[in-house]
Amino acid sequence: MDYCSQIEFSEGYIMLRGKEEGLIAVDFVTDKGDIPKYPSNQWTELAKQQLTEYLAGKRQEFDIPLIFQGTHFQNLVWKALLTIPYGTTVSYKEICKRIGRERAYQAVGTAVGHNPFFIIAPCHRVVASDGSIGGFSLGLKMKRKLFEIEGIKEKTQ
Repeated sequence: MDYCSQIEFSEGYIMLRGKEEGLIAVDFVTDKGDIPKYPSNQWTELAKQQLTEYLAGKRQEFDIPLIFQGTHFQNLVWKALLTIPYGTTVSYKEICKRIGRERAYQAVGTAVGHNPFFIIAPCHRVVASDGSIGGFSLGLKMKRKLFEIEGIKEKTQ
């Protein structure tokens, strides 16, 4: 069975999807009608509580079981995202090094862009090698909002 909770946030909703064993995705949708009408469970409610605390600047780490459902490579990248400390950034190049695939920049970028755990596996903390903000699957406005929450200063050219 699938479970779902949501949080209203900055021009849309953070949708938390789970299974009996843990969280399977954190998505962002702009239309509340895109949120499935599933009941919540302990994991979606725990994620809702912890993300609400994070968005209010009162939480820096998450303690929620995540169910990774990607390829072996994607799972390596997504788990590497979990090692990026709050309020800091790393480059795509650094993620490549952390997973032992030092030349897989494009593949790492693709995996980061398909991260199913928006905020919890902090893909917003990944920046270009020159320190500039880089891209973000949910748009730079959202990335800047998350930077603001964590006190990350955007490097300007």
